Amino acid sequence: MIALLLVLIHSSIQSGFRNGVSTSLLKQISGVQDHINLYTKYLVKSYEYLEIITEGLKKRYPGKKETIERYVSCLKRNRSETFPEDFFRGMDLLKEEIKENYQNFPREVIENFEQCTASQKQYFIKLQSKGRPMTCDLPNSISAKDRNSLDSHIQSQQKAILFINVLAAKFTLFSNAAKIQQNKVLG
Repeated sequence: MIALLLVLIHSSIQSGFRNGVSTSLLKQISGVQDHINLYTKYLVKSYEYLEIITEGLKKRYPGKKETIERYVSCLKRNRSETFPEDFFRGMDLLKEEIKENYQNFPREVIENFEQCTASQKQYFIKLQSKGRPMTCDLPNSISAKDRNSLDSHIQSQQKAILFINVLAAKFTLFSNAAKIQQNKVLG
């Protein structure tokens, strides 16, 4: 999914916003794309590293392989349950950034952004109402250091996913503003 996002972003920039789009906006779009690429590389490495950590724990605690797998799965699920709240906090910050730093930002782009955010909030509220909190249990025989390592690593992954999603929204905002600028110039 992230690879598809990067391809779409790259093709949008390549499709040529040059005619009539301010250099400042083009730089913003390019900067957002650079940040998405950076977080995506980090995320891929992070998944690989989590696999290494998990496999290492299974070798160190051979009698607890299934328990470790269930624990990692449970941690991922619990971390993803906090995603919507963090995501919408990020979206609110993005909206404030646009209002403060881009007074000439096309109004229709902001309105569309607000409508999409509102519908996503409703979707996540509905989705969360169907789930139930889980308790992740790992035997005490596995050290607290190992448990904390897994937990903090999964938390870092979720933050990277969050940043990529907020940056993708920012990219969409800037791209839509660029399309509007381009259409105004081309008439």
